[in-house]
This record gives sequence, structure tokens and C-alpha cells, in this order.
Amino acid sequence: MARHADALAPGMPGLPASGRYAYELLPRLYPGMLALLYYRAEVILRETAILGMLGVATLGFYIEEGFDYLLFDVAFFLLLVTAALNIAVDALSRRLRPREAPIEDPCSR
Repeated sequence: MARHADALAPGMPGLPASGRYAYELLPRLYPGMLALLYYRAEVILRETAILGMLGVATLGFYIEEGFDYLLFDVAFFLLLVTAALNIAVDALSRRLRPREAPIEDPCSR
């Protein structure tokens, strides 16, 4: 995010530094930052299932433990919880992501 912010040309030179940060820089960086944060959250959720099957005490560990002790109802419920969490994070990130790239940046005027 810092590299992207450094590459932006300031479009409102008359504002003080706090105004440029609040009204120019943050609105231009916020959609990309949200997309990155939700992508990382989704990856972390998926990794918990994989690492749990390797023995780390995460969600996947409890799923594997359910299969080991023949508690298929518990394992299936935890699989559904994992799938629901992934779907919810993906839906939220799609909703908050901008629909299309703006043709003209309003801050550069």
C-alpha cells in the first residue's frame, strides 16, 4: 500500500497534509486495501483447514479429529462452518470491491 501511495500524484496541493490524507489519499487507496485484506482473510481461513490436518490445533484439526473418532456429524458440521465462512468472506469482499475501474480519477482535477 505504501508503494502504491508513493506512486500517486497529489491532485489537491492547496490542502494541508491531514486534509490530503483524509480526502485524497485514503479514498484512492481504500478499495484496494479492502480487497487485499479480504483476500488475506479468505486465505487464512483456508489455511486453517489445511494446517489442522497436519496436526496444528485449528479448525482443520477438529475436522480431522471428528473423522478419526468416527464423529461424522461433528466433522460434517465443521466442514459446513468452514465453507460458510469462506463463502461469507468472499461475498463480503465482492460487495465491497468497486464494480469497475473509474475512467477518470476525480482527485486529479
